[in-house]
Amino acid sequence: MHDTIDLTEDEECSLESSHEENEDWPRIRGIQYNTKTLILGDSVTAGLHQRKMAVDCECSQVLSISGLNRSSLLQNLKGTTPQPAVTTLVVHCGINDCKRGYVIGSRAWRVVISEVRRCFPKARIMLSSILPHRDNHAHINTCINDSNFYMKQACEQANVEFVDNDLAFFTKTGEMKTGWMRDEIHPNVRGSSGLAVSIKWAYSHGFFGTEPAQRPGPPSKSYANPTATNN
Repeated sequence: MHDTIDLTEDEECSLESSHEENEDWPRIRGIQYNTKTLILGDSVTAGLHQRKMAVDCECSQVLSISGLNRSSLLQNLKGTTPQPAVTTLVVHCGINDCKRGYVIGSRAWRVVISEVRRCFPKARIMLSSILPHRDNHAHINTCINDSNFYMKQACEQANVEFVDNDLAFFTKTGEMKTGWMRDEIHPNVRGSSGLAVSIKWAYSHGFFGTEPAQRPGPPSKSYANPTATNN
């Protein structure tokens, strides 16, 4: 039995109120003025190549926030002024909730989508699924699978694109690929390249939740951060 994160009345009211600066959490900082494609995520995205993630132009940026979870993402977004220059936004977070035994429900994901739309009003929005736990901890992977199910459901309901990273990280027979993770939750160079290919593939195919007939191709090392390691 796992706790499901969904909206409380207080949270719903706070999101409907005016977006005043919140001193308890920092705003999302460091968005470059010319950024068109923004990857906003937790430390799992740190291995993505800063300048090779552009899916619609040459100006891309990876903004990786260590420890980011759903709640801190919302708080950061609440203090962020709209960024109309961003045309493609990929959000990747949730593993830090699942590690604590929480499942992120469909309604909770829709709140994330709503707040993301406010901050990035002209962006094509994509939610990237939580990567599997390498050591196959049953309770964590159950939270991950359930959270991804609800994420996909929320994407379908809100007409937002869903990046199914399981298509890249699992074989056709359902086994997790080996040699893609440097620890339990963080991808190594090959895994980061696979995540990049998965995101770019979803962008090209316009995946809105229907199971695709094809899967992402093999990872390209050029998509990984040059400072990332396989250890």
